Amino acid sequence: MAKTTGFKTTAKELERLRRRYPRAFQLAMFEEGVMIFEASQKEVPVDTGRLRASGLVTLQRLGFTTNVLIGYGTQYALAVHEDADMQARREQRQGDAIDDAHNRPRNSKGQFTAHRKASVGKWKYLEDPLNAAAAGMAQRLAIRTKVHVNARSGASGALKVKGSRR
Repeated sequence: MAKTTGFKTTAKELERLRRRYPRAFQLAMFEEGVMIFEASQKEVPVDTGRLRASGLVTLQRLGFTTNVLIGYGTQYALAVHEDADMQARREQRQGDAIDDAHNRPRNSKGQFTAHRKASVGKWKYLEDPLNAAAAGMAQRLAIRTKVHVNARSGASGALKVKGSRR
């Protein structure tokens, strides 16, 4: 069996890159967050589109700590994310119709129901893409950081930012 080397990124290597090239590493982290967010956008339930449209990815710097925040900004985002029964209810409602004049759903008996439910998407729409991205994340971060360093000649550890005098 052939042994491959150079593909596994260690925590030590990642920490070295983070310390030596902080801006490149932050950009790599943000890109990883965008990749996870884009995957979640394919899984987020859509009824009116408000939940999907409220999605965001932000880079937050607090001292020497950098966080990438990925989330959805509606009051009901968490409830939808944790709703394990969504798929079962969707299958049960296959016969339900929408009253186009009032945009309210009707069940198979013609009665108005309390509110509409998403016809596409699934629960755990953010957690599942994050878990899927965990495999290989260290390697991708190392590669992206090195690409940014090489692209910007960032040997000094700082990338030029628009308006910067460096």
